[in-house]
Amino acid sequence: ACKEACKTLDKVIREKGGKTYLYVRPPVKYSNFGYDTKGQAAEYTKLFDEIGQELGASRAHTSKAFVYTMENNPDINLYSSDNAHPSKRGSYLVACVNFAVLYNRTPVGLYSAGLNEDEAASLQKAAEIAAFG
Repeated sequence: ACKEACKTLDKVIREKGGKTYLYVRPPVKYSNFGYDTKGQAAEYTKLFDEIGQELGASRAHTSKAFVYTMENNPDINLYSSDNAHPSKRGSYLVACVNFAVLYNRTPVGLYSAGLNEDEAASLQKAAEIAAFG
């Protein structure tokens, strides 16, 4: 269903002169449909890479950035109290990934949005890795 919806929307977007952009959402912090956080991110990546390649669409892999941060900076809390929605830090990470993909520029060195400089730098680096490999 997701693939068909993306194809339908891509057609409309192209007819209006636009370009399709796919947002690969962050995983939730709990088991979801039998997948842990890392498994969810892998499934989102697989699905949206397949669709994105077929459509020639850019992808903002926030799921990869979340997993990278959780593995490399586990003290940075990316989730709000419901363990599904991003915290301020998680939202900042999402913004950095989107910035990197939309502008094809590294987010390293961007405004820290009130986060401490070390956290902001770690999140910027995670976004850069998710966006550019």
